Amino acid sequence: MTFPPAQPMPGYPPEPFPVSPTRAISYGWNKFAQNPWTWILAVLVAFLLVCTLIGIVVAGAMLARGAILELDGRKPRLREFFGGINWGSAIGVQLLAWLIVMIPVLLAGALVGAAVAVGQGALTITVAIIAAVAAVVAVLALQFLTFLAIFFVVDGRAGAVGSLRASIEVTRRNVGPLLLLAILNYAVIWVGSMACYVGLFVAYPIYMVAAGYGYRVVTGGAVSPDRPQMVMPPPGFGPPPGYGWYQSPGQQGPAGFAPPPPPPPPVQ
Repeated sequence: MTFPPAQPMPGYPPEPFPVSPTRAISYGWNKFAQNPWTWILAVLVAFLLVCTLIGIVVAGAMLARGAILELDGRKPRLREFFGGINWGSAIGVQLLAWLIVMIPVLLAGALVGAAVAVGQGALTITVAIIAAVAAVVAVLALQFLTFLAIFFVVDGRAGAVGSLRASIEVTRRNVGPLLLLAILNYAVIWVGSMACYVGLFVAYPIYMVAAGYGYRVVTGGAVSPDRPQMVMPPPGFGPPPGYGWYQSPGQQGPAGFAPPPPPPPPVQ
C-alpha cells in the first residue's frame, strides 16, 4: 500500500522523518495548551460514553477526529469532534481490531483447557504459564500494529479493513520510532492516572494528538505548526522602510503606501 507524497502546510517545512517520539509528545502538549477547555470537555464526554461497547468505539473515534483537526491547524469546538467521520468504518475498524487482539487470548484459553483435560498437574501449570506469556506478548504486539488504524478512518483515507492493513504496514516499516512513541504515550497515560485519574483530562489529549502526529509523519501527511506563528507583512506597504500598516490594495495611499493611522483624540 502506498501513500501520497508529503503535503506540508503552506509556508512551513515538513516535519522531520522518522518520527521523533519526544517531539510528538511535545507537539501534543502544545496543542492541548492552546485549546485546553475544549479538550477537557471532550475527554469528559468520552468518559461518559465508555459505559457501553459502542460508547467506547465512539469515544475513540471522536478523540482521534479532534487530533486530526489539530494537525490540520484548527482549534476544534466540541461539536466538531463528532463531525466528518464515517461512523460505520470508525466503529467497524475498532471492533475488528478488538477481535484480532482477542485471537491470542482465545488460543491461550484453548491450550490451557486441553492441558486440564489431560489431567496432569505439572503439565497444566507449564502450559498455562507458557500460554499466558505468549498471549500477553501477542496482544501487545497486535495492539501496537493496529493503534494507528482509527486515524486512517477519521482522516478519510481508508475504510475499516483498509485502515487495519495500512496501520499494520506503516507500523511494521517504522517499528523503532513508533514503538518508542507508543511507550511514551502509555507512560503519559500512566502518569495521568496517578493523580486520582484527574490527570487523564490532560493525558488523553496529549496521547491522541501525539499518536496522530506520528500517523501524519509516517504517512507523509500535513502537520500544522504547534506554536502560533508570527507573520510579517509583505514589503512595500506602510510608511518607510516599507513595513507597518498593511491594508488591501484598494485602501493604499499614494505611491502604494497606506496612510498613517489617525492621531488619538486630545485629552480633555
